[in-house]
Amino acid sequence: MPLNHEKSKLVIRPYKPEDKSKLLEIYELNWGKIQASKEGQVWDWKYHLHPYIKDSPFSPIVAELDQQPIGFLGSFPIKLKIGKQLWDGHWVSDFMVHPKHRGIAGIVLSKTFIETDGTILGQVGDHDDAVSYQLWCKLAKQNILVTRMPHLVKRLNIQGMLMDRTGLAGLSKLADRFWWFFLDLPQKVLSYRTEKNVRIVTIQQFTEAESGLLETLMAEADNIPLRDKAYLNWRYFQRPNTEYKVMVAYEGGVPKGFVVSRCADVHGKLNGRIVDLMAIKANPMVLRTLLREAVHDLRASGARIVEMYGSHREDVMRVLSRQGFRLTKTGAQWHPILGKSPSPNFYEGPWHISLSDGDCDRG
Repeated sequence: MPLNHEKSKLVIRPYKPEDKSKLLEIYELNWGKIQASKEGQVWDWKYHLHPYIKDSPFSPIVAELDQQPIGFLGSFPIKLKIGKQLWDGHWVSDFMVHPKHRGIAGIVLSKTFIETDGTILGQVGDHDDAVSYQLWCKLAKQNILVTRMPHLVKRLNIQGMLMDRTGLAGLSKLADRFWWFFLDLPQKVLSYRTEKNVRIVTIQQFTEAESGLLETLMAEADNIPLRDKAYLNWRYFQRPNTEYKVMVAYEGGVPKGFVVSRCADVHGKLNGRIVDLMAIKANPMVLRTLLREAVHDLRASGARIVEMYGSHREDVMRVLSRQGFRLTKTGAQWHPILGKSPSPNFYEGPWHISLSDGDCDRG
């Protein structure tokens, strides 16, 4: 139902595919041609090809003035397992207003989105000072954070740093190999028994062979965005311009966990990312083996550090810490998550949130 705002003569309506070109023009005005080009490559994937779109009660919304789009609040559907029930929800993905029409258009877009019936789980800003975060709190009349996404980092090499300081390429490479050997030695000792029992397989898509694994992982989690075959295949194997590596751990011929990783160019330097990591009963041996395989693969690809964002169980965080991951305190790397839900469990119990969820795995 369109929302008419008498003062600004705005109309808020559902997004239509023919809005794409106009909205990408607004995107370019806000963030530049390069970012708009990247957004254009994934636009159809996000808003037209998502496996839950047909059954979702939600839709991205457009602010229109004189029949011309001037703003957009993009979201894509998710299914949330909260306690033992499944709820429909949606993630905030894009929020933009034409520079000439900022102000009332953004407020009306946000208000319309917040007043939508049903569950909302929205990534609303990079930190507590973000304008979108403050606007959300004011309009929603609540500032309860469901969870945050802490940022963990592990250094994978020191070659570049030594090269910058000494200018000696051969010495830097040799020193880096010795440094990594001694850094990795404790993990080799810890993983020796595990690696004899756990087999790591790289997969090209999630199939029936992994269905039991996904169902068990979902049953164990208290609160988590649903991970089923349709969603994970869309997320990792259908996304344009981004290559993910998905590895599954098998123990005794039975899948016990999986890890997803990729490399990303960050300000001209190659960073590795652990996008998601899960194991049945958070088995530390399986987690350790998956992490070690992913980290070694990222280092071999030339990544200087490996990052991981996510809200995970305490036992998973303990394994990450023992594998050399350190929690950072960089404010801009924390992602507040707000929401509303008919279920009281929405605000209780641990949430499993990672870069697999939402639209924060950019770059």
